[in-house]
Amino acid sequence: MLIARATGRPLAEYLKEKVWDPAGMEGPAFWMLDAQGKEAGGCCVSARLRDWGRVGLMALERGAVPGGQIADRRWFERATAQMVDFPESDRGYGAQWWTRAEGAQFEAAGIFGQMIHVDPERRLVVVFLSAWPAATSRERSDERLAFLTTLKAAL
Repeated sequence: MLIARATGRPLAEYLKEKVWDPAGMEGPAFWMLDAQGKEAGGCCVSARLRDWGRVGLMALERGAVPGGQIADRRWFERATAQMVDFPESDRGYGAQWWTRAEGAQFEAAGIFGQMIHVDPERRLVVVFLSAWPAATSRERSDERLAFLTTLKAAL
């Protein structure tokens, strides 16, 4: 709501101008609308698989895209650094990015199994588009992590 009010435009329109078009995305991004017809900016953005991969590549490159630098490099460094620790798990939290204990890996995670996993050491981005029957699932999360572990072992 803050961005829409400050710019006088819908959030998706602002995203298109500032990020989506400069990053060379193939399709539109749009937010779920709430009961008042406003974009639910804190969650629920939809985009194509390949475009989520480009978001992961942009995060890997700290805001750089083939056309140049479209976001502040230092912001990505801070956002993907662990700011909050969760001692009971192998994860931490930055600014909209989850961190992993095994190194400088980070993830954007959504509901129903959506995830962008970024492993800078391997220069690897993996995107999961899923349709889990529940918004969250410990069992499915563990399976997804096992898949990532197997994938990385094969590289």
